[in-house]
Amino acid sequence: MSNARPLPRTDHPKAETQTQAITQLGAGLALAFIVTAAPVLLHVISQPVAILFCIAAAALVVRVFQEHILTVVLTANIFQNVFVSLVSPNFTDFSDIEPLKSYNFITTICVWAGVALQFVWRRESYSPLVRRMILVSIVVLGLVGLYFAAGLAINSRNAIIYMRNIGLPVLMFQLFLVVGAERRVDLPSIVAAVLGLTLLCGYMELAFTDTWLTLTNGWTYNTLNAAKRLVDMQEIQANAKEGRVITNAIEYSQSKFLNLGLPGAFDFMVARLQGPNFHPISFGYLLATLIAFSIIDGYAPIGFLAVPLLLATSAKGPLALLLASLGVYWLARRVGARRAVAALALVLCAYAVIGVVSGRSSGDYHVLGLLGGLNGFLKFPVGHTLGDGGNLSVPDFNAIDWSKFQQDGAASLAVESAVGVLFFQLGVAAAAVLAFYVWIARIAWRLFDATHAPALAFAGGATLTLLVNGLFQEEAYFSPLSLGLLMSFVGLVLGSVDREIVARRFARAQPAGKLARASLHHDAALGFAPPSPPGRVKRPLASRPKPT
Repeated sequence: MSNARPLPRTDHPKAETQTQAITQLGAGLALAFIVTAAPVLLHVISQPVAILFCIAAAALVVRVFQEHILTVVLTANIFQNVFVSLVSPNFTDFSDIEPLKSYNFITTICVWAGVALQFVWRRESYSPLVRRMILVSIVVLGLVGLYFAAGLAINSRNAIIYMRNIGLPVLMFQLFLVVGAERRVDLPSIVAAVLGLTLLCGYMELAFTDTWLTLTNGWTYNTLNAAKRLVDMQEIQANAKEGRVITNAIEYSQSKFLNLGLPGAFDFMVARLQGPNFHPISFGYLLATLIAFSIIDGYAPIGFLAVPLLLATSAKGPLALLLASLGVYWLARRVGARRAVAALALVLCAYAVIGVVSGRSSGDYHVLGLLGGLNGFLKFPVGHTLGDGGNLSVPDFNAIDWSKFQQDGAASLAVESAVGVLFFQLGVAAAAVLAFYVWIARIAWRLFDATHAPALAFAGGATLTLLVNGLFQEEAYFSPLSLGLLMSFVGLVLGSVDREIVARRFARAQPAGKLARASLHHDAALGFAPPSPPGRVKRPLASRPKPT
């Protein structure tokens, strides 16, 4: 462990600027909800107009309201489906609703493009570490792009879907790495505000389900989404054999608590919370990430308030993410980063082995899909191209004959497992994608060892845990609110810490003290020489708290 003076927690405003910070946060949320809602509402009038609005709004945010980029992107990806649900009575088929769900992606990509142009224009003002992470991430995207190009010729729709799913977390990381390195962002306050709004929606749904679904037109949205299942005689008969009679679309969200087959009173049915994004597993990952970050970085009360909602999603993966993130942070503070990471690695290995062995013996769909993906990889290690395999590539997912896969001991295609899908689609190149995330986690842990900044322990531990969760859930990597959201936070934390260290390195008041030694430790740990003073450091670091 280094004796370097620790960095403070992630950028918090000073006490004397609290009122200004609250006002700015409120303005950011207002802007974010306008950017989120407007294209969905405009789509009812004209899709081209809605797309043009996304592009114009993203350009305005990047150019004029750069301090609100995180708030805008988070809000668009978390709350967009509330507005989609509100306008769902205007449609008669769910396929007509699908385009409305793409506007958050368009907004995110346009914001990314604007920030990317700024980075290219001023790339020499960023530290070698930031430039290196951007370069490596570009190489990863280029590698995936080769498989995307091949997949376009086979099935363009599926190739586009999985290029978005695999590429978005990397783009989110790039976007917020640059934003964090460029300016101070009050990430803890933004997370607390977003989590507060999420709590409002979650507890409203939990306590007053009918009212929530009525206010948001959720009955219509869910009925359109489940229209085919409601009239599928094969599924109706299968449910009848299990003693289930489905009377409305919401009942499809019912499942046994955590699907663990717990004994006695713990083996009960729950109606899984869908949240403002109308998807229980994605909502679970959203909550787990926000809760873990809030507790670790100074907003523990609101984080603990959200734990019951996480349990109500009845999702194992998000719960494992939360417990592992908090556990490794607690351990790192007491025994150091190296021992904490070693302990986390042992726990995750045991988790993976137990999950695969028990899942294979019980015929778990996720493990069968993982084995199907790995079998396909072994048969064709080069990869089957992007879009060939995965839940979203199956024309009718409910028609899959899982009983046959259980008899065979594996699925005949890659489904229900992000790792299985990656290796099936990308072949050996999937190892490069996973190695990139491991490398980012390693950087976070080395920086934590040098600075002791709490958010870095969250970044390193959560990234490794989510990678293992990808063995058993496709949503772990491919939902924007799982790996995409996490990599947004990781990028912003790494960028902020890098900006702080670079600023301290050249601070005139501390030319050769403990802070300078911390910077040198940081350089040695990451293997790059101190750069020349970048121009961006000349700007004052407004509202930075003095270390104590």
